[in-house]
Amino acid sequence: MQINTQDADREFHLTIAEASGNAAVKHVVESLWQIRTEVPAVQEVHSAICAVEKASDRHLEHADVLNALRERDPAAARQAMQAHFRGLLVSMIDVTEEKAIEDLKKKTTESRQRYLTSIAHSRSA
Repeated sequence: MQINTQDADREFHLTIAEASGNAAVKHVVESLWQIRTEVPAVQEVHSAICAVEKASDRHLEHADVLNALRERDPAAARQAMQAHFRGLLVSMIDVTEEKAIEDLKKKTTESRQRYLTSIAHSRSA
């Protein structure tokens, strides 16, 4: 059975959440995954991130977490997971800002075109 990257990512995080023995952590991870798969705006941002992100970067971040867990080093595991989430949040903000800038450029261009068209019509009248 071939597992895709999204499923592997989900399983990685859920496995760690379950292994924590903390029901709240497990619930938060499950809730975040539900948001990621069911909220269109989040799906759009996540898809944009996946289009530009290197799978190897995510793999290295996961490896850092896994290595810390194997070493039974909770501080290092926490730090690695925080770095992983921080990277995701920065990517989400970057993608959201880029989309907002593109939308603004499009609106500005459309407004400029309407203005220039109205001037051209008023001069020909």
